[in-house]
Amino acid sequence: MTREEIIKPENLVYKKPTLMNDNPMHYCPGCSHGVVHKLIAEVIEETGYYLISNLIASVTAAFMLIPAVRGIRPRIKRKLLQPLFIYSLPLLISGVTGTANEFIDRQFIKYLLPQESAMSTLGIYGAVLKLGGILLLFVQMFRLAAEPFFLADFKKEDFLKANAVFFITQLP
Repeated sequence: MTREEIIKPENLVYKKPTLMNDNPMHYCPGCSHGVVHKLIAEVIEETGYYLISNLIASVTAAFMLIPAVRGIRPRIKRKLLQPLFIYSLPLLISGVTGTANEFIDRQFIKYLLPQESAMSTLGIYGAVLKLGGILLLFVQMFRLAAEPFFLADFKKEDFLKANAVFFITQLP
């Protein structure tokens, strides 16, 4: 086996992350970087900067909440724990299974579509789901805010006449 055959990408066992530069560090003269730096660079390289931006946002939010929760001391009433757990266990089970049901379709898409187009299709599917979620929020805002506002002025007879006219005009 020649040197060129050994250095092929399919034979590569480990590659230095592209985010790491070649500046030598004082504590690791052999490889110029520490293990933690390598692991962080690998995670950033694989996930993009989403991980770092979410981490910075979470840490900032935690620091901003410190003044608001500084004087709060949690007090747990032990008599209420058992009824609370009995009430919340079915909600927990249904919530976990509902969440699994919502996200399992993405795993199916990844494995049921052809390999060369699966990930791009999955990305488009995820973007469309986010748009659908935003549209659902607007529909719910309309249902919870606008409909009661507009329907509050109708008296019972006026409401029935207006809806009767609406439904008669909408029927084919």
